[in-house]
Amino acid sequence: MPIVIPDLLNRWRRRVPTIAPLPGNTRGSWRQSLTDKYGDPEANPSFWNSISANSYLSEISGPLQLHHGTADNSVPIEFSEKLYDQLKTAGKEAELYAYPGDDHNITANFRTAIQRSVEFFDKHLK
Repeated sequence: MPIVIPDLLNRWRRRVPTIAPLPGNTRGSWRQSLTDKYGDPEANPSFWNSISANSYLSEISGPLQLHHGTADNSVPIEFSEKLYDQLKTAGKEAELYAYPGDDHNITANFRTAIQRSVEFFDKHLK
């Protein structure tokens, strides 16, 4: 299973930090700190695979439902598409809903997304 960490290192940046950095850290320093210590993902795939949640998809015990706006400026839709493909490859039950032109909060399709979520929970948890 391909590692996802290179995407996080190279393609994802929070626009507005929601978590204060640790004392002495500057924004983004976790990337540099990890690559300084462990090398980049190409040089040390074992380490980077070990910290990627996507390396453990085979351990998921229930179905997943993903929702993503195609105009999300925070997280590229390719991340959800890749996760969905990896879940299917791992033999897991998964659904992916993409909302054309919608943002990170699925603002324009919120009612649809919530209805789909309620139906999903009713089907799998009741």
